[in-house]
Amino acid sequence: MAKTVTQIAIKVLQKLGRLPDGQVAPASQVEIVKDAYSGLYAELFNRALVDWGEADDLPEYAVQHVATILCSRIADQFGVDPTIYLAQMELSFAKLAEQLANEKEPEVVPGEYF
Repeated sequence: MAKTVTQIAIKVLQKLGRLPDGQVAPASQVEIVKDAYSGLYAELFNRALVDWGEADDLPEYAVQHVATILCSRIADQFGVDPTIYLAQMELSFAKLAEQLANEKEPEVVPGEYF
């Protein structure tokens, strides 16, 4: 199921251990994640790793990967060692690329004969 950026922010805060299940996230913490998402979206867009708009809900296949990358980017702002997410971050970038590559139709290139 697609998730909003706010839902992703809550997921990130939970992964970082900053928000127990069932509690409401402080708006200031949600804004930190949303700001990081804007930067991440721009990077993913430049690397052709998104097929959704910045204001759109994230597709299900991207939710975990985007959350993991965000954790690695903002962990230090929440007193968490970001190095624990580095290997997972690289894998998440690779998985996003793989997903998009599998969705695209193969390009038919006509043969040239001499």
